[in-house]
Amino acid sequence: MQARIESVTASSAIEGVVVDNSRVTKLVSGTETGFRNRSEAEFAGYTAALDYLYMMPSTDLSTDLSTDPSIGLIGHVHRLLLSHTDGRGGSFKLVDNVVTERNPDGRRLIRFTPVSARDTPFFMNELIVRTEIALSTAAHHPLLAVAAFALDFSCIHPFADGNGRVARLLTSYLIQRAGYGVGRSFY
Repeated sequence: MQARIESVTASSAIEGVVVDNSRVTKLVSGTETGFRNRSEAEFAGYTAALDYLYMMPSTDLSTDLSTDPSIGLIGHVHRLLLSHTDGRGGSFKLVDNVVTERNPDGRRLIRFTPVSARDTPFFMNELIVRTEIALSTAAHHPLLAVAAFALDFSCIHPFADGNGRVARLLTSYLIQRAGYGVGRSFY
């Protein structure tokens, strides 16, 4: 349980989702359903998505083809991530977005411009197909294929919110699927 708590807490904190320490265990265990703020709701959603990926029927993700990544799986993970918020979970972005950073003086700078909303479905399909080919043919080491997936996913930035957390969830999932048991340490 402690490893799960640390995983959810760390991944959420990267996105600025911080929860009072006294509430963390209840939120991760699912015993708390009355959320005090959006951060708690997002924290609980991340836990739900993580649980879904690691509680799938197959105990060996590396040999079960029903666990192949798909638009449906990615959308479902995003839907779970935002399941306790008023966000539009599970659907690709409808308008173009940019990734910004805030300087210490408060100015916002554009870090990069992701794929357009119009082109997102095409590039997500391409990403899934190319990742599956790379993983199934062993043309490249699986960790390189997974890293390329994470980078491309982040560059596509398919959702209005939650892209970083979904990328981290899917990266852990794909690493587990490639035969690396590191993700199982959360359970």
